[in-house]
Amino acid sequence: MRRADVVAGGRSARTRQLVIGVLAALAVATLIGMIIAVRADATADERASSEKGGRAFAEEMVPRLLSYDFDTAEVHFAEVLDDLGGDFRGQFEEVGRTVIVPSALERKVVTTAEVLESAVVDSGTDDAVLLLFLNQSTTSAESPETKLDGSRVRVHVERSGDRWLITELTPV
Repeated sequence: MRRADVVAGGRSARTRQLVIGVLAALAVATLIGMIIAVRADATADERASSEKGGRAFAEEMVPRLLSYDFDTAEVHFAEVLDDLGGDFRGQFEEVGRTVIVPSALERKVVTTAEVLESAVVDSGTDDAVLLLFLNQSTTSAESPETKLDGSRVRVHVERSGDRWLITELTPV
């Protein structure tokens, strides 16, 4: 080893460059790790917000969707369409118009749904899948005594701009 290659402490310039390179790589790796952790934390916060907002919307909207009075059924089904999205909106509109409303008018059905409990099954940053446990009480001309039915529905809600929409509702 030539004397010019030796630096303070007996280390060569090449060793010093290698140590500086390793330290720089470690600093870059640490910075990348911190960026990933911050982004993961932000995504977790967005998911938590989505769970909370989607759950609150579903707990409020599903009972409104499933509760109706034969006297106002046509207006009711038209009003709730604004809170539905995707293919579900068209399907619900069709079933409401061709099946539910005519049956409700004919049989004089009054039904009220209530959420007993809910759970988030899955969520993303702009959507959530929930399981709702419901009680639905129904009366009709042929059955004036209130009939109480318990049910479970799987609900998919999606954020559209600053509001939520139900894009799927499936009995389970």
